[in-house]
Amino acid sequence: MSSSLAACLFVAFILWLFYRDSKNSPKVSKALWIPTVWIGILSSKPVAYWISGNPREFEFSLASEGNAIDRYVSLVLILAGLFVLTRRQIDWRKVWEENRWIWLFYAYAFISVWWSDYPFLAGKRWVRDVGNVVMILIVLTEDNPVEAIRQTFVRCAYVLIPLSILFIKYYLEIGRHYNAWTGEAYFCGVTTYKNSLGRLAMVSGLFLLWSVVDTQRCSGWFRWIKLNLPELLVLLMCAWILVVANSATSLFCSFLGTAVFFASRVTWMRTNPARWVCCAWCLVFLSLVFFFVPDLRGVFTNVVGRSSDLTERTEVYRGCLSLNTNPLIGEGFGSFWLTRGGVELGEALKVTEAHNGYLETYLNGGLIGVVLLLAVLFAAARNTVKQIATGSAAANLYAALLLSCLIYNFTEATFNNNHPIGIILWLIAMGYPPPVAAMIDTGDSESGSYTAEQNFCVQENTAGSGV
Repeated sequence: MSSSLAACLFVAFILWLFYRDSKNSPKVSKALWIPTVWIGILSSKPVAYWISGNPREFEFSLASEGNAIDRYVSLVLILAGLFVLTRRQIDWRKVWEENRWIWLFYAYAFISVWWSDYPFLAGKRWVRDVGNVVMILIVLTEDNPVEAIRQTFVRCAYVLIPLSILFIKYYLEIGRHYNAWTGEAYFCGVTTYKNSLGRLAMVSGLFLLWSVVDTQRCSGWFRWIKLNLPELLVLLMCAWILVVANSATSLFCSFLGTAVFFASRVTWMRTNPARWVCCAWCLVFLSLVFFFVPDLRGVFTNVVGRSSDLTERTEVYRGCLSLNTNPLIGEGFGSFWLTRGGVELGEALKVTEAHNGYLETYLNGGLIGVVLLLAVLFAAARNTVKQIATGSAAANLYAALLLSCLIYNFTEATFNNNHPIGIILWLIAMGYPPPVAAMIDTGDSESGSYTAEQNFCVQENTAGSGV
C-alpha cells in the first residue's frame, strides 16, 4: 500500500471515529475543544515541528527559550480558556477553598521564580503551567464533567493513536526518532521520543478502557461491541504501540493501571474505601522498596530485559544530588537545568530531566516544593477515595490513573513539566466540582447506573442521575 493511500484511509478512519462518537455520546460544549487541543499538543510534537519539519531544532526545548510559535499558541489557548471561564456561573469561592493546596503550590512556585538564574524564562514556564489549571477548570465546569473528561481524552486518542501508527508504518521520517548523541533509532509516532509514545498509549489506553467498561454500558454482547467498536479498535492500537515503543515504564504502568481499574470494581474493594487505601499504600511501599533496594530491583529488571540501574537513571540521580542545590528552596521553578551545573550535567549524561518527578521537584523547589507537591497528591488520593465511596462513574478511572501516574514518576519527571500525566494528576486533585453524581451500574440494588444516552441503547440502560 502506498503512503498516500494509507494516509487517506487513516484520515477516513479518524473521521469515522469522531462521527460515531458524536452520534452516540451526550452533547458537551464547543469550549471543550480548547483543553482537547491543549492536551493534544502536549501529547505530541511541538506545533512548530509540524510547520518546519526539523526535529533537531526542538531537541533541547526543556533547557532553552523554546520557540515563538508554541508560545503564541499556548498564550492564545490560555486566553481563550480564561474567556470561557469568565462566562460561566462558577462559585469561585468554592474553587479557592476546595483546592487550597494547588493554589499554595503555585504561589510558592511563583515566588521561587525570583531566585532563578533566569527569572523571565522561569516566569514564562510558570504561566504555561498555570494554563493546565485553566484547562482542567474548563473540563470540570461543564454541565456533565464526567462526559467532558471522557471526551477530552478520547478525542485526543482518536487522532494521535491512529496517526502514530500511520507515521510508524508509512512515514518513518516523522514516526522515527534518532538519539541526538548515539544516533540510535526509536519509534516515536506523533510524539518526540519512544517514552513519550509509550506514555501516550498508556494514558489513552486507560481512558478508552474506562470509556468502554464504565461509561457506555449496554445489555447484550453484540450491542455492546457495536456501541463500543470505535474505542475497542483504538484500544487495540494502543496495545500494539505499547509493544513497539519498548518503554518499560509505560508498559508496566499500563498493566498496573489496568489491574487497579478492575480491582477497584470488585465489591470487596468498592464497598470499603479503607481497604482500597490500605492496598494503595502497600503498592506504593512495594514500589519504594523496589526503587531503593538495588538487589531486589536487579532481579525484576533482569526478567524484563532491563538493567538494574534503570537504564542509567540511578547515575542521573547521583549526578543531580551531587550538585548540592539549596535543600530548602531549590533553584527556582523549572530552573535546575538552566544553571551552570545543570547544563554541564545534562551534557555529560545526555539528559534534560532528572527522570524522577519527585527529585525534579526537589531540585527546582527544594523541600518546601516537595512538601507542597505531596500535599497536592494527598488531595488527589483523598478525592479518589471520595469517588469510590460515592460510586462515581469516574471512581475506577481515578484509582487506576492515580497509582499508575504516581509510580510513573519514579522513573520519569512529569510534574509541572508540560506533560499529560502531570495534568491528569492535577485533574484528580481538583475538588471542584466533584464528578460524583453519575453512578456506575454494578448490578447491586444499592448502586445506581450511568447512562450515556446512546441513540440505540438508551432503552436498555437504567436511568442514571445527571451531573
